[in-house]
Amino acid sequence: MKSPQDLHTIIKSLSKSEKRLFKLQVSGSQKSENNYTILFDAIDAQNEYDEHKLLQKLHKHNFSKQISRTKFLLYEQILKALRHFYSTKVECAKLDSLLHSIDVLFYKALYTQAYKILKRGKKIATVNQLTSWQQKFLEKEKQLLPFLENHKTIQIASKQLLEDSEQVFQKLHTENSYRSLHTKVRAHYDTLINFHRPNKVNALFNEVMDSSLMKDEKYASSFYSKVLFMEVAFLNAHIRSDFFGAAKWGEKIFEYWQEYPLLKTVFKFDFNRQLRDLTFFKIAHKNLDITLADLLKEWNTIKENALSKVEAQKYQFEIDVVEFIHQVNMGNYSKIDNKLSNIKANLSLVKVLPFHLRILVLYHIAVCHFLKKEYTETWSIIKRIDELGGDQLDTHTLKYIRLMELIIRYELEDHVFKYKDIQNIKLQFNSLGTLGKVDEIILELIKEPIKKSEENSKIQVPINNIFIDKLYVLKQHPNSISHQIFQIWINDKIRAERKKYA
Repeated sequence: MKSPQDLHTIIKSLSKSEKRLFKLQVSGSQKSENNYTILFDAIDAQNEYDEHKLLQKLHKHNFSKQISRTKFLLYEQILKALRHFYSTKVECAKLDSLLHSIDVLFYKALYTQAYKILKRGKKIATVNQLTSWQQKFLEKEKQLLPFLENHKTIQIASKQLLEDSEQVFQKLHTENSYRSLHTKVRAHYDTLINFHRPNKVNALFNEVMDSSLMKDEKYASSFYSKVLFMEVAFLNAHIRSDFFGAAKWGEKIFEYWQEYPLLKTVFKFDFNRQLRDLTFFKIAHKNLDITLADLLKEWNTIKENALSKVEAQKYQFEIDVVEFIHQVNMGNYSKIDNKLSNIKANLSLVKVLPFHLRILVLYHIAVCHFLKKEYTETWSIIKRIDELGGDQLDTHTLKYIRLMELIIRYELEDHVFKYKDIQNIKLQFNSLGTLGKVDEIILELIKEPIKKSEENSKIQVPINNIFIDKLYVLKQHPNSISHQIFQIWINDKIRAERKKYA
């Protein structure tokens, strides 16, 4: 426990079932309160942690003179209760408990009983393809075999131990090699805000993809190594903007998990991470409603199987975010108000997402407010994005954040919009990377009427005729966010200029 605030946070996170188990554990057969339960209830009663008020409330109790020590021990007792609570719900926790039981029985010289539990643990680890746990049980078996009473049993078990150890060692060696490659790319993918700037990231991915293990899928011989192989291939394609390749690998990953549904729980963290990757990839590329429905079905299943109310709330937040961003990208603004309200009400939960996805969520909230001409709210979200990422945002996001900033300044400060402002926007955009075709066309669309207005000359040809070829291109991208940002504001400017010469 790093601070008293940590104790308050963990207590407030507990469900009713977890609190009940904790109190049973620390009270034992006693019906009266003890120091732990008194301190626990006093902290739990505070919505915001207040050390001064806590000490005032507890000053009559002797343990208040050693309050720091008591808080530390209380924190440890809570962790102990939580470990026990989840020991029957998580496969790895079950196996850990079995290993401890084997140790206890071994120290008491109850070798036959220890061996029975060991066989049960080995079976669970093997069925669930938990290679590292298989190795742990094999190590225990090696320690236990010399103490068994039946010589024939020892001989058979020793022969099997050698065969199993060789197979498990080879699998674990391969898995660890894939873990190493995966860690190199995953850490960058999750923490770099801007992985579109190529130099350093490309060098890293080149090194990983040049590994012999990534040359052929056949080297991924176990379930887990294959999962990691496909994830690295997906990340590599996505980083390099090979969206066809990323879609192919993402769907292969999803199909592979469907073949082993029970392992979604065993490798819960990995499955959730890969499902999140694929879901956000899909909503970024639109027109994928059928596939997205399948992915959302998986998210709802995860939520239903959550181990706590808090965990279920986190998954619901992710579901809301996915549906919200998808509808924004599709331009379905009539469907997003409720989702936006839910997300903003639970925005503190954005921390459950990897860093670059937090930026993505805030960016779409800013866009949504902007398109509704809620410029003050937009400005507030932009400031929050800048606090998180600053100028290290990826070029796509940074470009449109800065564009919205420019527009908001004109609107909130009531500037007269001039031809040179279009030039300034183009310069700022170009400084962030090459302009897209749609961006170029939209900027060109408003230069002519603004310039004509400043020269006090009449526009001879209707604007729609002047730009009819360009307007056709724009219609091919009706839902791009860049198009929407420009349209909501610049159309008004064009309309105003047209009225001058009507």
